[in-house]
Amino acid sequence: MRHLIVLEFKKLLRQRKSLTGIFAIFILNALFALGFLLRSAKSGDQPSEIDGSYLVSDFLNAMVYTQTILVPCTFIIFPMLLAIIGAHMLAGELENGTLRLVLVRPVSRSAIMVAKITALSAYAAMMILALLVSSYVVSRLLLGPGEVSVVVGPMVGIPKEMGTVFILTPEQAYSRLFLSYLLSLPMQVAVCCLTMMMSVLTRHFTSAAVLTTMVYFSSYIIGIIPFLSALDRYLPSRHWSFWKYALLPKIPWDQIALHGLWTFLYCLAFYLIGLAAFRHKDL
Repeated sequence: MRHLIVLEFKKLLRQRKSLTGIFAIFILNALFALGFLLRSAKSGDQPSEIDGSYLVSDFLNAMVYTQTILVPCTFIIFPMLLAIIGAHMLAGELENGTLRLVLVRPVSRSAIMVAKITALSAYAAMMILALLVSSYVVSRLLLGPGEVSVVVGPMVGIPKEMGTVFILTPEQAYSRLFLSYLLSLPMQVAVCCLTMMMSVLTRHFTSAAVLTTMVYFSSYIIGIIPFLSALDRYLPSRHWSFWKYALLPKIPWDQIALHGLWTFLYCLAFYLIGLAAFRHKDL
C-alpha cells in the first residue's frame, strides 16, 4: 500500500496540472499584498471601525493577512483544483484505459481507491502548508507581525449568534492560526473523496470534475442563502468547514468534534459508494 501511495503521489506531481495550485497561491498572495498595502496607505493611520482604540494599520498585519487568505482558498480555490486534478487521477485513467495495466498486477481495487484518495489528500495538505508559509512570509515582510488579530465572523462562516467580530490577542492568534489551517484539511479530504466517487460513477474526466464542483458549490451556495435555510441541515458542506471554530476566543471543541465526525462519515460514504461502483465496473 505504501508503495502504491508513493507511486500515485509521484504521478500526481509529474502532471502539469499539479503546478496550478502553486500558481494560484502565488496570484492570490500578489492580489492580497496589493490590497493590504493600498488599504494601509489610504487609511492606515485612521481609527478602526472595529475598535476605536486601534488604528486601521494595527489590523493590517501578518496574522490577519494569513488568516484572511485562507477563506477563498479553502472554500473556492482548493476544492476546484482538487476536483480537476482528482478527476484526472481516476476518471482520466478509466477513460483512456491506463488503469487496466495497473489491475493486471495483484492490486485490489480498494487499495487503488485508498491510494488515490491518500495521494490527493497529501497534495491538498501540501497546498495548505505552502499557503501558510508563503502567506505569512510575504505579509511579515510587507506588513510586520502585528500585535492583534481580528476575525470577522460572517466572512469565515461563523454563525451570527456566536458573534460577528473577534479580536484575538498575540497569545491566541498564533495557535488559532495554525489550528485553523490544520482543521481545514478534512474539508479538502472530503472533496477528494467526493471527486473519486464521481470519477468512478461517470468514468469521464470532464463529467467527474463538473459534477464534483457542481455538488460542492451548489451545497455551499445554498447554505449561505437565507431563503433556503431550511435545507441547511441536509447539506454536506455544512459540516466540512469546522476549521472556522478555531478562530473563536473560546474554542467550542464539542462543535468541532461533531462536525469532524460528520465529515468523516461523509468521506466514508463517498469512499464506499465509489468502491462499490468500482468493483462492479467492467474495465
